[in-house]
Amino acid sequence: MKAEIKYNFMNWLNKLPLLGKLTENRKFIEREIRVCLYHSDVYFKPIYAGAESLQPVLNISFGGLGLDKSNFSHLPEIDEIIPGQLILGEDSIEVSLKVIHNTDRILGCKFQLAPSNLRQILYKYLQTELSAHQLIQIDPKILNNKEPSMPFYFRGKNLDELYFTLKDNRIVVFNIIINNQFFSGGSETNFKYGKIKNLIEEKVHGFKRVDPIEWSLDINKTLIFESQKFIDNIELLNPNHRDLLHELLEKALNRTN
Repeated sequence: MKAEIKYNFMNWLNKLPLLGKLTENRKFIEREIRVCLYHSDVYFKPIYAGAESLQPVLNISFGGLGLDKSNFSHLPEIDEIIPGQLILGEDSIEVSLKVIHNTDRILGCKFQLAPSNLRQILYKYLQTELSAHQLIQIDPKILNNKEPSMPFYFRGKNLDELYFTLKDNRIVVFNIIINNQFFSGGSETNFKYGKIKNLIEEKVHGFKRVDPIEWSLDINKTLIFESQKFIDNIELLNPNHRDLLHELLEKALNRTN
């Protein structure tokens, strides 16, 4: 099993030059993205008599957001304006929302009044989530996997990526790269954290590859949180695979407590 994990890791590394060429000419289409916030620290604090002090924001775009309607004792009407504060972590922004639709779980709103730089603020705060939406899935056929586990590879234009292998409905091993930070684990291997070096070099003598990861002995809790946000927002990821990855991320978090 250790041999399979080592093979998968090196096989993934060896594909980097090829995959870089494949994505050079790929056109990434900019569009209005709806970001899932199931693992993000984003809330709306309304000035509204029928609401609790903080409303969880379940999704957000540059044009509006979706509130968890379960916290409202009295739901606002369609077209009603709700003034309040958008809470992004430790920052708050004065906004007014206009209710545009009402579903079983979500109260959909658009930004009626907001700062002129709200788009830039959201873009900066939601970098991990927005990066995940840019990932494309690499055709498994070009990965040339020789092991019984099935490989899945998603890669973005800023080199953030997700790679994992699946066998018997289990994630054997996964690699996540976010902003040059590397997080690896799986159902049959330990969790590892590190930072990607700027250059993957080859040794002159023996043509032996230098390890491109600067490994860390410390458990990076922040990177696990970012990985959860990342996994939530990879559009092409199979929902079942998403759940399996989240189970592993929860195990990693539990080991930090």
